[in-house]
Amino acid sequence: LADLELALLDYVSSIVEQKGFSPVVVPDIVHENVAEGCGIQQRSDKDILYRMRNYSNFCLSGTSEMGLSSLVSGRVFGHNELPVKLKALSRCFRPEIATNAAESKLYRVHEFNKIEMFVICNENDSDLLLSEMVEIQTSIFSSLGLHFRLLDMPSEELGASAARKFDIEAWMPGRKIFGEVSSASNCTDYQARRLSIKYRDSSGVEKFAHTCNATAVATARTLIALLETYQNERKRLLELPCNIRRRMPKTRSWTISLHNALDINTSHGCTS
Repeated sequence: LADLELALLDYVSSIVEQKGFSPVVVPDIVHENVAEGCGIQQRSDKDILYRMRNYSNFCLSGTSEMGLSSLVSGRVFGHNELPVKLKALSRCFRPEIATNAAESKLYRVHEFNKIEMFVICNENDSDLLLSEMVEIQTSIFSSLGLHFRLLDMPSEELGASAARKFDIEAWMPGRKIFGEVSSASNCTDYQARRLSIKYRDSSGVEKFAHTCNATAVATARTLIALLETYQNERKRLLELPCNIRRRMPKTRSWTISLHNALDINTSHGCTS
């Protein structure tokens, strides 16, 4: 499973980089102002971030969008520098709880690996760039041989920052459901106004930029779709897509036997 995840990350990363996205390494810990600037709204009845116990102004990053936003916070770009296309592979931490059997195991987890695409652009190009990122997403899932559907989400399903959002749901045969595996959002100037991300137009006037983000791959749920699509009844993998198979080791890696997962221990400086 680890070999499959690494192969998947390597494959998707290469595709995104070929599309002109520059790689960035982002931190796992961000200031709460960055999370709020990205549109994460903490509610007393539902924890959506892990906060540091002794440093309550800091939290674990729920998506590399936070670290990427922090990187460009306070920046003023020249109009000829736009669009800025960034990508990041990071661990994402979320205090999510499964509500039914279909959401158990790998589907809803407290941390997972994700490759994120992030774009800073002017106000005239954000819709086009959102469409470009959605095309990248659909090409990735098509190349993996997965059955999926693209949803143009209604306004009641949008987060605080998104003016428009697309979700991709892949068919998971074992669960007999379409499960969300990816999303893409045009945040227009919501994040830019809160994090002071600007550009200078051809007349020298400073304006707030637009930001868009899209998940290239979140491995946990994509692994579910891959395994349930390509496994036979004996839980043996049949022919994986060639782009994944050629990145897998020729010999099987050493298998470690694991016990059932224990309850999360939050005594190491983090609280949900």
